[in-house]
Amino acid sequence: MTSIGVLEHVRQEGGDELKSLQEIRRILKPGGIFFCVHFPNRYSWIEAISRKIPSKHNHPFTFTRKDIRNLNGSADLELLDQGSYAMLPRNELARLPGNVKNSAWFVKSYNAMDRVLQSLFPMFTQNHYFVSKKPSTSVEGR
Repeated sequence: MTSIGVLEHVRQEGGDELKSLQEIRRILKPGGIFFCVHFPNRYSWIEAISRKIPSKHNHPFTFTRKDIRNLNGSADLELLDQGSYAMLPRNELARLPGNVKNSAWFVKSYNAMDRVLQSLFPMFTQNHYFVSKKPSTSVEGR
């Protein structure tokens, strides 16, 4: 099961991340895997700047690596992997001229710079990801 930029929005709609993870755990088969990406980082430099610009999208709810560990533990999911990615903004690239933004050289260079920066400053990346597993032997009803 996969969540791509969804789990962080359930609270905005009156839901709860923990209850959502508990429901995901309930419907996963024993040993089933849950993959979550685009989970906004509380310490993202992009989020910090976008909050200061009224016209820019930002997430009202953001998360730390500890939040991810706690949510998974509380939902009785085994956290297999977690990390962060995306140091450089992507949405703003749409404003560049087509011959620049579609250039193989530009894309490779931008991605390489992004990888270098996220390796140097992982705390400030845009997003987290995590991979969780429902225990193979679990007691239902929890």
